[in-house]
Amino acid sequence: LRNDPWLIGWYIDNELFWGTDYQGFLDPRGTTLLDYFLITANTTTAHTHALTFLQQRYATIAALNTAWNTSLTSWTNMSASGFRPLPSQSQGPRIPAWTDKYVKDSRDFAGLVAAQYYNVTTSAVRAVDPYHLILGSKFAFSPVQSVTSACGQYCDVISWNYYTNNYYAPRASDIHSLSQWGHNKPVLISEYGIRAYDTQSSRDSASDKAGPVFPTQAERAQDWKSYATTLAALKEIVGLHWFMFHDMPTSSTPKTGPSATNGNYGLVNATDAIYTAVTSEMTKVNPTLANLHEAHPTNLTAFCKIALKCYTKCGIHGCCDSSVGSCKCDDGYGGVDCSEDHASFSLSTFTAPLSRSVWTVGDGYGYTQEYFQAARTNVSKASYH
Repeated sequence: LRNDPWLIGWYIDNELFWGTDYQGFLDPRGTTLLDYFLITANTTTAHTHALTFLQQRYATIAALNTAWNTSLTSWTNMSASGFRPLPSQSQGPRIPAWTDKYVKDSRDFAGLVAAQYYNVTTSAVRAVDPYHLILGSKFAFSPVQSVTSACGQYCDVISWNYYTNNYYAPRASDIHSLSQWGHNKPVLISEYGIRAYDTQSSRDSASDKAGPVFPTQAERAQDWKSYATTLAALKEIVGLHWFMFHDMPTSSTPKTGPSATNGNYGLVNATDAIYTAVTSEMTKVNPTLANLHEAHPTNLTAFCKIALKCYTKCGIHGCCDSSVGSCKCDDGYGGVDCSEDHASFSLSTFTAPLSRSVWTVGDGYGYTQEYFQAARTNVSKASYH
């Protein structure tokens, strides 16, 4: 897919735990990556890195206790049997309060973990596809600034599964902060959903699912319109991805679990009956969103597509496709210059390890890492429009 002109880019994950988001539900104060790394067994790499991080900041366990308001007796009792910041666990000392230094340490550590994660994952993707955007990792909730900064450093877009609820509408300040923390990268709403009780298949439950729930489909439609038009007007936004096409099933299975059932997220119900109040509003409003977005200029330079030159000869089995800048090969042939005869391939052909030279030293035809980075930057800017 690396030469596919219809491909926009790649998500590298979905709703990873970065601390202080909904996956830290065991602790009403929220939990942090540093907490979880510390409470793993002493022999794990995660625990070792977390401990080393703290020991580089605090010369003694007494200094850490002063900073965190804890009463640990040694560095070794911060394992699962000794250090338990979660209220659901009874054994071991707990952090009685989030001190300023504890918060700073937790955020700094999360940023280091995030930088390593995004460096490794984006390098792997760009090793095999330097041409398309990397669309982030679909944050579940807005993470701390250090994590967002790491994402923006390595990704082309910040993606966020941004569900509101019945108590607040989408906030421009949330989007502004996310983009600014992420080195002013554009923001893609990678998931959002709105539900209603009067479903055509089953009654929804408001307590265990994301997003607001309304009495009727008509009110659901109006809340969607408010959500879409509010965010489309923001210069940082490059897209809104609705979740999802059909309702969740009415009963759970071992694979889905009860939280993945009986949810009115769809545009159709379980028997494909259309929620016409919602789809009619979408049909009417969606064509206006681009103009609404254009009415709030980004002050970015337009990036126009031009005919692309193939930087390798396509041989006798292909021709240059100037729309994508690569060879279009005859049936049965492949490769960058159409010289590979697929009839001669066998399973043993693909046993060699993956070459990463595409990203590390260039693409073999004079294009360098810096060129692709500049190209992605231009495409990322153009995506605003």
